Amino acid sequence: MPALKRWIDSYEGEFQADTDGNVYSWKSGEPKILKPTARKGGHLLVYLNSSDGKRYKRAYVHRVIYETFKLRKLKRSDWIIHKDGDLSNNKITNLELKNTDKSSAAKEIKYEVIEEGGETRRYTNRTDISREYGISPSKIKKGLRTGEWIEVIQKKNL
Repeated sequence: MPALKRWIDSYEGEFQADTDGNVYSWKSGEPKILKPTARKGGHLLVYLNSSDGKRYKRAYVHRVIYETFKLRKLKRSDWIIHKDGDLSNNKITNLELKNTDKSSAAKEIKYEVIEEGGETRRYTNRTDISREYGISPSKIKKGLRTGEWIEVIQKKNL
């Protein structure tokens, strides 16, 4: 089945996206696939600038594709994941929304700290653990990567 194409919001007549994860420019009068730039982390980036020069946007391809086909304006806190883990695969079928809004009741628990008394405390990020126990996030990351236990001698706020 051929890829479905739609105009990108605010750039109608100038830029299109398709369900296969491509972004097209129509500035020359016919479609030309934009060559995305790979960022350090692996995500692909395109530059959208209007013919009149009034609108300019540096945008991640996966976010453009998701917004265009799910017809939903994303918030900065919205996180789009690639189901297969391949950051260059921006097909709409490979993209899924994960809301990381701080007001969201369903925060994802990523870390559990078991204290000496056996009490388990749950955290969503290393920064919260760092603040609570006075350990740098880099030491926490190293401990998780190497599998070493991180010994907490004293809580920071005692």
